[in-house]
Amino acid sequence: MPIEAGQPIKASEVNAMFDTKENISNKVTVLSSESTTAQYPSAKTVHDNLTLKENTSNKVTALSSTSTHTQYPSAKTVYDNLILKENANKKKPLSPARQTPSIPRPKRYTRL
Repeated sequence: MPIEAGQPIKASEVNAMFDTKENISNKVTVLSSESTTAQYPSAKTVHDNLTLKENTSNKVTALSSTSTHTQYPSAKTVYDNLILKENANKKKPLSPARQTPSIPRPKRYTRL
């Protein structure tokens, strides 16, 4: 509850506000398996840990039968392989300007 200018405040209201304040002693700069639910990370700690999440050694630019479950392809690799598959199926490849395939229109039927 905010304190309004010119309004009297009660001690219980002040205590309630202090109960919800940030407890700086729970702020951490390192995340680990020993972190608790009472702790909270700094913004820099979150950024640094998210940046470390991508394991670029598992990023691949080609897909093959030897690809593993820990590898992941780049967006370009996925696109190129979809185009190759489409060409293999003898369908018209997607043009760069049209990234989604066209949906065939339903046939029209005439009443008898």
